Amino acid sequence: MNEKNRNEKSHEAQQLAVIYMADNPGASRGEVAKMSGLSEVTVWSLQERAAAMRTNRLISMFPRPSRATA
Repeated sequence: MNEKNRNEKSHEAQQLAVIYMADNPGASRGEVAKMSGLSEVTVWSLQERAAAMRTNRLISMFPRPSRATA
């Protein structure tokens, strides 16, 4: 496998891991690592991104009222 393919597969695995962790906040690093094929260290480094994704989803679900309508 050439370097470009490996990088693309790693990027896809990272994206899937972030989405999985955002959807399942109680998932362990080991579980996510096994599911995605990434190392636990990589999964650990992606946890902050998953938390940010969860936060952004919540913010979009409950937008602030605009000043014009308040």
